[in-house]
Amino acid sequence: MSPAVSGSGPWSRPFEDLPEKTRQAFRLHKLEGHSHVETARRMGISVSTVEKHISSALKTLTRRLR
Repeated sequence: MSPAVSGSGPWSRPFEDLPEKTRQAFRLHKLEGHSHVETARRMGISVSTVEKHISSALKTLTRRLR
C-alpha cells in the first residue's frame, strides 16, 4: 500500500473503510498510476465499473476528510 494511505495519517481510516473493490480500483488508478483500461483488466471488470468505483471513492473520501 502507498505511504499516502498507510499508517495513521488522515487518509488511512477513510481509505480502509472503502469497499474492497472501490479501494482496489482507487489504489490501482490514482496511487499506482494505471489507466482505467489497465485497472479494469487487472480487476476483471469493465472500464465503466472502474470509473464508478473511482468516482465513488473520491466522493466518499472528500466527504469524510472535510
